[in-house]
Amino acid sequence: MTSFFIYFYFYFLVNQHLWSKDIDTRVEEFNKYLNLYKNLNLDSFEINKINEFDNNISQYRYYRKKVIGLALENKNEEAYLEYRKNADSYAQAALSDLLELGAHNKQIAEQINNSNKSNFTKAVVMFSSITIAVSILIILLGILITKHI
Repeated sequence: MTSFFIYFYFYFLVNQHLWSKDIDTRVEEFNKYLNLYKNLNLDSFEINKINEFDNNISQYRYYRKKVIGLALENKNEEAYLEYRKNADSYAQAALSDLLELGAHNKQIAEQINNSNKSNFTKAVVMFSSITIAVSILIILLGILITKHI
């Protein structure tokens, strides 16, 4: 039975490092894509939301680090209370900011899509009109030429 606990302890230590590394990797990926988004041509709403999000996510990451530290020290109840007291509210605010950005981008995409549909319809009407006009002109010229022969 003792060997099981020793095995479990070492398994936990190895996975603890892997979990920490996984979190760091995901944060780096997220930051990379967030920076790519920030480099786009953003409107004022997006800029304000990104600034709010940056503040909320930095606060969340600060408290998350504290919570993980407490959990690693096996102070699970303290970690849970710290998470509920501080980290959770910032996590929810950051998620709310992302949802608002998503809704805003969806609305802009719908406007662009409707504009594209309208422009496509106009282009089809113009192309059809030009095709019909050229066809009529060719027929009239054909009749004119055959009458003069």
